[in-house]
Amino acid sequence: STQSTWELMFDDPKLLKKPALPASSVAVDSSSLLRRSPVVHKQQDVFLSANQRTSYQSLFNVPDHYIASSYHFFTPLKGWVTNRFDATLKHWGVDVVAKSGSRVVAMLDGTVIFSGWTLQTGYVIYLQHDNHLVSAYKHNRELLKEVGERVRSGEAVAIVGNSGELSTGPHLHFELWYNGVALDPQEYIDF
Repeated sequence: STQSTWELMFDDPKLLKKPALPASSVAVDSSSLLRRSPVVHKQQDVFLSANQRTSYQSLFNVPDHYIASSYHFFTPLKGWVTNRFDATLKHWGVDVVAKSGSRVVAMLDGTVIFSGWTLQTGYVIYLQHDNHLVSAYKHNRELLKEVGERVRSGEAVAIVGNSGELSTGPHLHFELWYNGVALDPQEYIDF
């Protein structure tokens, strides 16, 4: 039997870190690739970084306008990235230095699932977004939202600070998680 385009993509670990949807439930086969646009839709729970999109495009000879993201990720904080995502060091996010007191905004619409204090990371807020995405904002001076509140993308959720034992100065430690797997935020967001 002919493997579907999605099965081929999911079988290549260089293209996706973790398949979000069982390939068997996606009705796209390689013979229909040219007749159907293989656009990545929100309801398919598939997120491709810029590098993954390029690999996918070259592998399947797909034009640019067919590869689309269903999301526009707001930049939570404009500043300087001083520490990058590094899974080998278990640094699951990026550290963004900005002026103390700057606003930290939600990267997408979502619901606050945690808003409180932790010893190591200080004032922290976690947002649950559609399609199994979670964003985390750590080391804040002040939290502006409470658990259960809905927030809109671009809405202020915290104020940059220097809280928690692991903080070395005013900055935001930002993490992006998908289905329990940490993603490199710089693959999706320009800080």
